[in-house]
Amino acid sequence: MANPPVPTTTSRLAVWALFTLAVAEVVRTALAMGRYEHGIESVTHGNTDPVTPALYLYFLVDHFLPHGVEPSTVAKQAWLAAALVAGATFVAWLYDASRTAQRIDDTSAWAPRWAVAGWFVPFANLAIPYLVVRDVHSASGPRSTVDRISLGEQQEVRSGPLPDTTGALPGTGGALPGAGGPGWDSRPRRAIRPDPDRRVRIGRWWTLVLVTLAFAVLRWLYERATANGGSLHGTQVDMRFVAYPLWTITTILFVRTVNRSVRVIREVRLGLGRHPRVVGGADLVP
Repeated sequence: MANPPVPTTTSRLAVWALFTLAVAEVVRTALAMGRYEHGIESVTHGNTDPVTPALYLYFLVDHFLPHGVEPSTVAKQAWLAAALVAGATFVAWLYDASRTAQRIDDTSAWAPRWAVAGWFVPFANLAIPYLVVRDVHSASGPRSTVDRISLGEQQEVRSGPLPDTTGALPGTGGALPGAGGPGWDSRPRRAIRPDPDRRVRIGRWWTLVLVTLAFAVLRWLYERATANGGSLHGTQVDMRFVAYPLWTITTILFVRTVNRSVRVIREVRLGLGRHPRVVGGADLVP
């Protein structure tokens, strides 16, 4: 069997696309708040307590845009383009990673085609992408204690060298003469063992993804309802104390999701890259 390729190109593209999406998300929220503040300032003739950074950013972007082009509308369009690119590159990375994982680990339960098709099956797309990512992440993980130690996933050893027990007295359970005396290190020792908590828990990551998508849909519905001509335009719901918390929470969730997704991509890439079939240049694993 030929050595399976490590999906480095698609992983890098996915990471950069996700970072771009996070930046676009922050800018979108800031400009949405700036537009809101600008509207309030126009009505109250400056007699307000604005969110100054958002308002200044809105004026700055508006200065460089052609006349009649609204900054927050441009930000929404840029965000949509960034979201589409990030989604496409993430799916492309997942497909390549799934192919690699299946070739080096025959226990994978999901064929690579599900890395793409699973996102488009109604209702099933709430679970299939999670299961595919879980399989890939598991296949990229250390397979033994030796593997984990070689990857640096161990806890700190708190003491110096272990004492030589070759001179232990019979019947003393391995105790040395003078144990507890001068020079004897009695501090508790902690065995080197894997620390799986350092890796992203895919279940928590997927829950975060679903919650973020739910808030994104809620934000979209809110913005449509409070737009000019919308059913909630000009009502008590169309106010800062409703809009700003919703926008802020959604942005925080997006940034957090991007951070976790990038960690998943890097863990899979590094894990597959350290697999013996990739590192050794031959099929070292039976």
